Amino acid sequence: MNTITSKTYNKIIDIIKNNVNMVIDEISELENILENLPKNKVVCINNSFFYRKDFVKTSKNSKYLCFSKEDNKVKVFIGKLQNDIKKDWVAFDSKQISKIDLELAVRRELKVIGDIVFILIGNLEEVSSEVELEFRKAKRLKYDPSIKEEIYIEEIDKKGNFNCIVNSLVYSERLLENIGREILKALNEEFNEDNKKNIRNKVTKAFDKLVKKAHIKLVLPGSREDSDFSNSLISKMILSFESQLQKYENSLNKYFYSKKKEEKERGLIELLRLSYSFADDSIKLLKLLVTITDLKPLILWCTLFDFYKLKEEFSKIPFILKGNQKKPSLKDYREIVASVRNFAFHRFFLIDKPIEADLTNIKLNAKRLRFFGYHSGNKKTTRNLEYQDQEIVEALQEFTTTTKSDISDDFWEKNLNIMKSMENLLKSMEEILWVVFEMRYQISEN
Repeated sequence: MNTITSKTYNKIIDIIKNNVNMVIDEISELENILENLPKNKVVCINNSFFYRKDFVKTSKNSKYLCFSKEDNKVKVFIGKLQNDIKKDWVAFDSKQISKIDLELAVRRELKVIGDIVFILIGNLEEVSSEVELEFRKAKRLKYDPSIKEEIYIEEIDKKGNFNCIVNSLVYSERLLENIGREILKALNEEFNEDNKKNIRNKVTKAFDKLVKKAHIKLVLPGSREDSDFSNSLISKMILSFESQLQKYENSLNKYFYSKKKEEKERGLIELLRLSYSFADDSIKLLKLLVTITDLKPLILWCTLFDFYKLKEEFSKIPFILKGNQKKPSLKDYREIVASVRNFAFHRFFLIDKPIEADLTNIKLNAKRLRFFGYHSGNKKTTRNLEYQDQEIVEALQEFTTTTKSDISDDFWEKNLNIMKSMENLLKSMEEILWVVFEMRYQISEN
């Protein structure tokens, strides 16, 4: 067991200590406090940096990374608190905290880490799938991403029955037409209008079913040495970040530096598109990561610095800070991005406010009023008030506009830094999940 302690536990303990030291270096107040920190005082660093209301379903963990000063060195340990802390860090009297030795805390957390958290480093594998086609001797439509040909006819018996295999599930009129053409060719039938219509209906229905049935298989890791996990879920996310960040920076340069008006507009449109997609997916991602760290505090202890840095980047957008401690609200962040994007994309008519028609002297000629109707979850099942020309009013009410949020140009640069920080957090998360997985694997082997 001593071998495991020296070669495995110390590795993760060093990562945790390094995270605490980087946070201390990042927060100037903590550096100043550390210089004069008395022996009877400890500092607890918060384990949640975002506004939590309507964000995650989990509760904050009661275990916090803490440090004291011993022999002019930072001593890191885990503190268990009865009450939640709101600030980024809080100094306590050492008697107020239940202390847990860092190595002991790591050992305990490894025992309850479970398997689900490692889905993020599970490998993604394309798998084939098939559905019934049943068009004369064409029996099945299959998807196999490994074949080189776009469409391949597979003979299955001596009676001439066959399957049609495709290597792509990207819908296009051309692909469906070519599938039909190849099937009719295999049946030795002409590609005339009648045959074309008949085969098209069959192929379209089968292709739709095939698309719905197709999936990517995720394989949980056994041990890193045994398998290739270069195509893991989290590595796929990181690659997506790298690709989107490149597009974002290119668009940012066009918007800021292009001398051509059309080029600047294209840059802004792309910034809006990328920002909206990022805001939507990043909230889902961060919700997942915060949920993981609430339930598995060991993961947070190893990524504390990157979580804090991400929080700092979000905090540079002042109008998304909420609560007494001014924590970033991911909901407000998304609403701002969505508002700017919707104002640009979802307005054809140049009307930026709701319209109210003055009907003071208008007779509506009411026909019927119904109330005390049967309770129903669907509020639109019946008209409770009917009046003359109601259909025209209802058609007018279909029109909508969007509110406009004015944001300064530096928002786009701040947003770029948020995206980069999120990417860094993901990279740290990938590294730590492998460290924790391999540590647990070694312990189980012994």
